[in-house]
Amino acid sequence: MENLIFSLNVVLPLFFAVVIGYILKKLGFFSEEFLNKGDKLAFKILIPFQLFRSIYTADFSASYNSTLLIFCIVALILTGVLSTLFALCVRKDNAVRGALAQGMFRGNIILIGASLISSMYNEEGLAAISIVSAFLIPILNIMCVILLSIFDPQRKGVDFKGILINIITNPLVIAGVLGLIVNISQINFPQFMEKTISDIAGIATTFALILLGGSFEFSDMRGRVADVIYSVVGKLIVFPALCMVAAYMLGMRGMEFSVVMCVFSAPTTVSGYTMAKMMNSDAQLSALSVVFSTLFSAFTLFLFIYISKTLGII
Repeated sequence: MENLIFSLNVVLPLFFAVVIGYILKKLGFFSEEFLNKGDKLAFKILIPFQLFRSIYTADFSASYNSTLLIFCIVALILTGVLSTLFALCVRKDNAVRGALAQGMFRGNIILIGASLISSMYNEEGLAAISIVSAFLIPILNIMCVILLSIFDPQRKGVDFKGILINIITNPLVIAGVLGLIVNISQINFPQFMEKTISDIAGIATTFALILLGGSFEFSDMRGRVADVIYSVVGKLIVFPALCMVAAYMLGMRGMEFSVVMCVFSAPTTVSGYTMAKMMNSDAQLSALSVVFSTLFSAFTLFLFIYISKTLGII
């Protein structure tokens, strides 16, 4: 019960931010023009600031585990490939394919994963997942740019030059790479600069979730139930279970296993919605994936933690 309450405390504030956005839209506070400009602000400025800060502040000198890092990178790439193959098999619309595949493997590692592991292992766990996420998140964003570029309905065929340009110019990719460079170079910002970056990064998730709520309509569910189920079940149950079984078979226990669990069982991140909207993908499906995976993740996270503790794995 304690784990369920903790999971709810982590997840529900995100869900209620979406609800607040939905209510504000209904009360007339948001126009379509405001929502569109807000999505661009979140995608190009706020979320990149958050991503940059989370990576450059990661402590690479603590709890570094090359086996865990390599496992997570390989598992991420494989889940991305399997998600894409599944989307190709079940849907013909490229915009839907991109959003569906992304929703199945793009998780909220920073907010949900880090919160869970820090509650279980305190600073040691937070340091371990910070190192992993510092490498995973840039790779994850590059994968999503490639995926959404390939399935961009406005493009004909695979444009390798266009994909490369999208990767190089994507704000999230740039922020992730810059974060790694600053971290590895051990550059220290002046206090006023650090404070400014932290303040901007601190509003990113809440602002993006409120915008998502403002864009959400219950009518969006019409004809989308199957896609939402595919996305949510894949993200919260199928791929986390596969990754945890693989980690267990490789001998990972305790904190190592918990990092894998927290990384791959986190719900779909809101940045996936903003990227989908900016790259001509199915933003409606991405929004639904974020909302429902966030809502149900409290229960699936509790289930995974409970089973793992019962079996003595963590």
